[in-house]
Amino acid sequence: MSPGRVAWVITPHRVVGLQIYVVNTAVLCAVTQMESSALSTYHSLKAVEDYQTHHKLRESQGRSFAEDLNERVLYWSVGQTIIILVAGIGQVIVLRSFFSERKTTHAPPTHT
Repeated sequence: MSPGRVAWVITPHRVVGLQIYVVNTAVLCAVTQMESSALSTYHSLKAVEDYQTHHKLRESQGRSFAEDLNERVLYWSVGQTIIILVAGIGQVIVLRSFFSERKTTHAPPTHT
């Protein structure tokens, strides 16, 4: 692993980032203006890489939350649809019973 690289360990429930920095201070002392400029550019790029890593992690967490929320909304919507259908069918049955003729069983008249 090179200095400043991030190792990602992804499991179904967790995303773990491990950053390892190996810095040799003897190498990072600038001697000329060119080396100083290169060192400054290196630190700026390092900061950009850290921001990108942070945003990738946040985006991954946000995506996981959004997918979980989407799944819950789906289940809730299916449940609500079933409830509405059952209530509608129940209302139709009750209304039909109001307007249907009921068969009455009467004993046939007896002639005496």
